[in-house]
Amino acid sequence: MPTHLQYHHNMITRIFCSCLCSVLLSSSLHAQPFFTTKGTSIIGIDGKPFQIKGTNLGNWLVPEGYMFLFKDATSPRLINQTLTELVGPEKTKSFWRKYLDVYITAEDIHYLKSIGMNSIRVPFNYRLFTTENYMGDNDSTRGFKVFDRLLSWCRKEKL
Repeated sequence: MPTHLQYHHNMITRIFCSCLCSVLLSSSLHAQPFFTTKGTSIIGIDGKPFQIKGTNLGNWLVPEGYMFLFKDATSPRLINQTLTELVGPEKTKSFWRKYLDVYITAEDIHYLKSIGMNSIRVPFNYRLFTTENYMGDNDSTRGFKVFDRLLSWCRKEKL
């Protein structure tokens, strides 16, 4: 049976550990600011209402037939199939690689920031992160590389 002194020592240790955990948890929460909501408003990390001024980077990571002015090739799969039939698999792969590199650039992100944008929507297909053939390749790391590059541009522009 624990003595009176051991009981108090254990109690003090528990209280100290609880306080330490609370301090560490609250400081880590403050170190990672997030957007929140208040009623119908979005609250920014500065605690003020955040008005979204953004755009969509459509057709970049999810090619759409109407953007290519294709009548029948309306999905990424059909667009890829059409390109492969027209120029062959190697040139199709080369096309998509170049397309991903130059369709959206750091200059585009800079321009969007310069005209007042504060957010960007980036539609993408999950296949960018798998070994399924998508946009001429099956590299499961490709999506991460593309997003890392985009996020570095956005970070630079504070976007």
